[in-house]
Amino acid sequence: MEDSRRSVVLSADKSSGQQVDVELSDADALWVAAGPGIEVADIWMKGVAGVIDLRVRILRIGSALEVSIDRGEQSTSWWLKEDSPRILVVLDSAKMIALASASAGPTDGGKTVELGSVRY
Repeated sequence: MEDSRRSVVLSADKSSGQQVDVELSDADALWVAAGPGIEVADIWMKGVAGVIDLRVRILRIGSALEVSIDRGEQSTSWWLKEDSPRILVVLDSAKMIALASASAGPTDGGKTVELGSVRY
């Protein structure tokens, strides 16, 4: 643990190659770096709008990342788990572009919007 410039850095490195770094750098900021051995990351945002909890899940899917917003456990009246809002970023290494799309609703029939692409 390091405490410089009023920041705190926590690092965990397992012998299996999994590594995570977490930094609390500002009064209201969190930075997380998940190494190649980590396939799923969940961040719970407690008391959003002072009312509900939301979980942001980042999932590695081959050469893509899916970011979904899941409900907290305190309400069954929200969207079904598989209907949660999602952003998908696919990396096309041949063209060196990242393609992004957003969707909500059932994975087999919900609304999907192409957000665009950017070179990397």
